[in-house]
Amino acid sequence: MDYRNLTKNLGQLFFEWTQKYLENIALVQLNDKNELTTVTYRQLKADADALCNFLQENGIQKGDRVAMIASTRVSSTPAGPSAPSPSQSAKRSETRR
Repeated sequence: MDYRNLTKNLGQLFFEWTQKYLENIALVQLNDKNELTTVTYRQLKADADALCNFLQENGIQKGDRVAMIASTRVSSTPAGPSAPSPSQSAKRSETRR
């Protein structure tokens, strides 16, 4: 594949992959018990959609820049189980001002 001639951005490619491979495994990792766990593209898309909704509900608009810090574990993806609730995020941003 010639990556210099790509006409789609990562977001567009991700959307296509999630539509095409919904039930396929997107990520594999070891959990705390050293067992393999998997995440399908459907689950990954649901997490991405939840993050997108959270950002929009908190005033983030297209074109705004958002900095994120996360570990490489699936459980700590921004919209995953360890994501802060909107009220926790609001409290954090208030204390930083």
